[in-house]
Amino acid sequence: MNRVRTVCIVGAGFSGTMLAAQLLREAPVGALRIVLVTRPTPTTQQGRQSGALARGLAYGTDSPDHLLNVPAARMSAWPAQPDDFVRFLHDQGAAFAHATDPLLDARFVPRHWYGRYLRHILDTTRLAHPDIGFEIRAGNVVDLRTVAGQTSALNVVFDDGDALQADAVALAVGNFAPAHPASLPPALTHHPRYVRDPWDADALARVDLNQPILLLGTGLTMYDVVLSLLRRAASAPSKGDPTLLAISRRGLLPQPHRVHTATPHFADIRDLGTPTARGYLRALRTRIADAAASGLDWRDVLAAIRPATPALWRALPDAERARFLRHLKPYWESHRHRAAPEIAQAIDAARGRGGLRIERASLVDVAALADGSGLSVHTRARGGTLTTARRFGTLINCTGPSARLEAEPLLAELATRGVISADTMRLGLALEDDYRPSSSLPVLFYVGPLLRARHWEATAVPELREHVARCALEILNSIGAS
Repeated sequence: MNRVRTVCIVGAGFSGTMLAAQLLREAPVGALRIVLVTRPTPTTQQGRQSGALARGLAYGTDSPDHLLNVPAARMSAWPAQPDDFVRFLHDQGAAFAHATDPLLDARFVPRHWYGRYLRHILDTTRLAHPDIGFEIRAGNVVDLRTVAGQTSALNVVFDDGDALQADAVALAVGNFAPAHPASLPPALTHHPRYVRDPWDADALARVDLNQPILLLGTGLTMYDVVLSLLRRAASAPSKGDPTLLAISRRGLLPQPHRVHTATPHFADIRDLGTPTARGYLRALRTRIADAAASGLDWRDVLAAIRPATPALWRALPDAERARFLRHLKPYWESHRHRAAPEIAQAIDAARGRGGLRIERASLVDVAALADGSGLSVHTRARGGTLTTARRFGTLINCTGPSARLEAEPLLAELATRGVISADTMRLGLALEDDYRPSSSLPVLFYVGPLLRARHWEATAVPELREHVARCALEILNSIGAS
């Protein structure tokens, strides 16, 4: 009888949850045991809980103001079942207010529904494959060690000293709290007036709305924070909107999605000519001008190059990648990572009322006021030489998830030992196409947003679901369970 192989998945957001589901679907009967490790929620009398399972950073919010940035029709977690998420929403009936909306395909629904959808997938797939061993473990993995005398097994070490032996380990982590700004003194990294993690609902609930608030970053994370603070302020109408200032070097805001009932068709673009940052920019501008002349929209052009983006990215020499990151990345991201129409309208309304202002500026210095009432902040306008001193009650870091390996203790430990390494651009992990980050550990795999280093377009569901499916097959092949 063949031995049952153990696969341990570290991380239970989208990538980890769907990797478990794909393995359940694809593994031969009785051939596999899957252990899905999720971070523990606060300890209760019953021990460590796993309430964050299938939620992750992106879908852990319960706010009705936090919407998906992709229409429902393009959010299926299964590559071969494009309507799966929409069917899930329809099946919710009265539980989902818009389940009978004939235009549901084009809606941008609250993100917490996607967390429920992922949990639904995991639960139903487990029930459909009872002959595959499956367990959920809440804990913090702190190290991976080779098993003595074996080259095809790893010990997964937990912070409580326990260890799990696995035939393959898949790391499915990658959305970390924002990196501290370089101008923030180390002494202030834990100051109560500084919020590093903008997705920490408890931290936002403690923000003093009666004092001006500085938001560092003007992307989608800033939008989330603004809407959360406005909802809090709305519960005390007499106070009005809080005073919010958002800064970034270029002051670019996410472009809005269109309001439409169906995605226009536009033939895929596979080639942008000379593989340089400038060459790509010129070719893209030409394509957009041609599309506009045909009555199409620039968004159609960005959608058309999406399938080719990984190949276009890999074609760029390192010097050209660095040039793109230095000069063009903010413009690309403000157009590529767009806001739902309702969210863009809410932000525009807040700016129109005067409660939210946007400045092109950099953070120069931050100091805590002696009486503990707030922060003294110096900023410098883009292109200027003088600094402006202002007082804020709170500084909230809205620069977006960090991709630095040192942000995750397990990855930091593995990097220190040379088991894994960051890519040359510091965008994520150095990986091969078989999802292996280490030639010395052939049973170690990675899938998640740190794939961006190799593929660039690897942070949204339409790309990640494809990577998850391919990674599952690589794992099964590697342990002889395909």
